[in-house]
Order: sequence, then C-alpha cells, then structure tokens
Amino acid sequence: ADSAARILVITNPNNPLATNYSHAELLTAYRFATKHGLHLISDEIYARSVHAESGEPFVSMAQIALEEGLQDGGLGPRLHLLYGLSKDFTCSGFRVGVLYSENAELQAACANLQALAGVGTPTQNAIEDLLEDLEWAKQFLHTSAQRLAANATALADGLESLGCRVLRPSAGLFLVADLNPLAPGGKIKTFKDELRFFHKIYDETKIVASPGEACHFRSPGWF
Repeated sequence: ADSAARILVITNPNNPLATNYSHAELLTAYRFATKHGLHLISDEIYARSVHAESGEPFVSMAQIALEEGLQDGGLGPRLHLLYGLSKDFTCSGFRVGVLYSENAELQAACANLQALAGVGTPTQNAIEDLLEDLEWAKQFLHTSAQRLAANATALADGLESLGCRVLRPSAGLFLVADLNPLAPGGKIKTFKDELRFFHKIYDETKIVASPGEACHFRSPGWF
C-alpha cells in the first residue's frame, strides 16, 4: 500500500512546549509542504494567548503564504487554518471552532457535516455578541495575557526554587517542567515510574500534570 505522507500538521503556538515557531521555521515548513505537494494544516488555537514580551512573536501561516505570493493573493487549496474559542476566550463549553480553507472539496465535505456538528442558535447568538464588541474583546485578551504572564512566572519561579528545570512559556495556558527533583529518590527512572508519580501528584494535590510520555518526550520526568 502507498503509505507516503499527505499532510504536514503544525500547532503554533506549540502544544505542549508553549512557544512560538519563528518566521524562518514556518517559512521552511511552508516551502517543504509546497515542494512535496503536501496539505499543510496550521492549528493556531492559542494565537491570542501569547503573553511573554521576549521570545518569538506569533506569526500565522496565512501570513507566510501571502508573503510567498504563490496563490494569486489567496492561501491556495493546500493550506488549512484551524482556530477555536475554547482557549483564548475560555469558551470551551461552547464547542465552537473555525476551519479556514480555500479548498472547494474540503468545503463541500464540511458542509455535509453541518447536521451533525453545527453550532446551536443560542450559542451562535452569544458568540456574535462577544465578537462584535471589539473593544471588549481587545481588553479581555489584553487582561488575559497579563494574567497568563503573571501566573506563568509565579509557577516557573516556584518550580525553579525547588530545583526543577523549566521551559519558560511565551504562549498558551501551560508550561513544561522537569519534575525529577520532586520525585521519591530525586529521579524518575522509567516511564512507568513517571505514570506512578503522575497519580501521586493527582492523588495528593488534585493537580493534573500531564506525563511527558504522552507528548513523546524521550526521557521520563518531564511534565
């Protein structure tokens, strides 16, 4: 069977690293996908949750496509952008997402899903009111970014004071840390030990610290 790759998927800002890809990295990915005829899916659900003043700024893959100018002013049929309101606007219960694509076949396929995955009228009305109030939305996102930055700094400082290594986040609602120093004996030797420590953290604190193995980390102890 033909098992050649057909799609390149990028999450930017990155999950779970909570960092932005650089303009150069995104350009490389776009050119790679274009060269090999791949569909490129850019998941940008954390786009407005960038909260660090340092680090790479957020750049949408749409900007990269327009800068390359290969599609006569559009994005072309192989670039697809994903967004949603569950992260930036904390509206996860509304179950509202966005797919932007100029691919006619994909649009037709999605149209057939409307009966099963459509957004209810009351939710549509609420979202319309939310997004039409541009001043409120701007202030909400600004305040959210300030609070995310403060919370991320407090958590990173606290973990580092306990001897943990921390990847300081620049976006998103989470961070990655090496919790080996907090484990019994100061070392998590296997992924089974990591899972046991995950349950210990939850049982004692009710904090969900996602095990690194679930995110394909190569060594145990990162959460």
